[in-house]
Amino acid sequence: MAQLAVIGPVPVPEYGESVSTDNLLERLDFYTHEQAGSERPAGGRKLFLSAVAEATMHILLDAPTERWQKLGEQMVAAFDLHEAMAWSAEPSLAAVISERGWDGRIPQGPGDFLADAPFEYAAKNGRGLTRAYDHTVKIEPDGSGVVTTTVTIRNSRPADDSGKLNLQALFYDIFYGPADSTIDSGADPPFVENEAPVGGHPAAGYVVNALPLDQASVK
Repeated sequence: MAQLAVIGPVPVPEYGESVSTDNLLERLDFYTHEQAGSERPAGGRKLFLSAVAEATMHILLDAPTERWQKLGEQMVAAFDLHEAMAWSAEPSLAAVISERGWDGRIPQGPGDFLADAPFEYAAKNGRGLTRAYDHTVKIEPDGSGVVTTTVTIRNSRPADDSGKLNLQALFYDIFYGPADSTIDSGADPPFVENEAPVGGHPAAGYVVNALPLDQASVK
């Protein structure tokens, strides 16, 4: 959406549409969630997103030089917000990407860190959800420690008449602990106790399910 603020409206002729910062989210919702099944274009309800992305990319590649700086600033902002990642096989470029934290890599080493990356598994109401993270670290005199993270998902929207758009907010969250750590006996039992470790960090997977106008937590 940020790029649209620089390049302006993007025509999507195969759908008879033009998207802009003012209507992009509404049109995406219409084609992917709200449109009646008989009215959806052949090929699937999410092809509109692909069509918008392709049309936008063509305009970006042909953008005049006087817009390059603003487009670059928008891209940097997206990377800094962790809304995008980058990778390169060229060592010099890979070093810069890693230095700026744009490669999405989980930190290495034994120390504590918090990096939330929720995945909305079975819901159509992402903008109606809020996520709260309560993350505390207690260091014991012997140098050991206990990391306690409680994630609370709040579902602020009611179910619609059909119950399809907001039946639930079902998330699968993977928690990565410090190197050589184990799950504390006071933690909620994980859905998958032995998720694949990343960067030496052991992991466990949890399901968080918040019903309409309700909330759910996992610790």
